Amino acid sequence: MPEDFTQHHDTMIRYLTGNQDYQQPIHPDTIPPLLWESTWNGNNFKHTPGPGVAGVSHSSDYMQYLTWDGSCWQARWDAGTNQFRHTRLVTGATHQDDVINYLTWDRTKWSAVRDGNQFVHIYVAGAENEIPWEKKLVEVITDVGDVIQVLLKALPKK
Repeated sequence: MPEDFTQHHDTMIRYLTGNQDYQQPIHPDTIPPLLWESTWNGNNFKHTPGPGVAGVSHSSDYMQYLTWDGSCWQARWDAGTNQFRHTRLVTGATHQDDVINYLTWDRTKWSAVRDGNQFVHIYVAGAENEIPWEKKLVEVITDVGDVIQVLLKALPKK
C-alpha cells in the first residue's frame, strides 16, 4: 500500500551543494557553506547563495547538489527528452530521469520533479534516517491536473 508523503509546489529548491561526496550524516559544522537555493529560469537554473554563504547569484544550465547518500551530482535539463541528465562528479556516471533526489538545508531527503516553471517537492525522509535508507523512490508518475503520485517500495533489510 503506498504511503502518504508530504508534497508541495514551489519555484525554488533549497539544497546542499558541494564539489565532493560527503559521509552521512553530514556534520552540522560542514553544512553552512553548502546552503544554496535555485529557481527554474527557462532551461537554466538561477542559483542564489543561502544566508551567510560566500558566493554570488548566477545562472547555469546545471544544478550541482548532494543526493540522499551525500554523493555529489549535477543535473541538467534535456529539452529533447524532458528529463534531467544527472552526472556524478566523482565517477562521471550518468543517467536520465524525471526526478532530482536532494538534501535540503536541514539535511532532510526530498525529491523534486518539474511541473512547468515550478517543482513538485516530495518529502521522503528525515535527516537522521527516520525512514530506512532501504526506502527507494521507484517511480514518479505525473497525472493530468498537476497531481503527482509517488510509489515507494521498501526493500528488505539484509
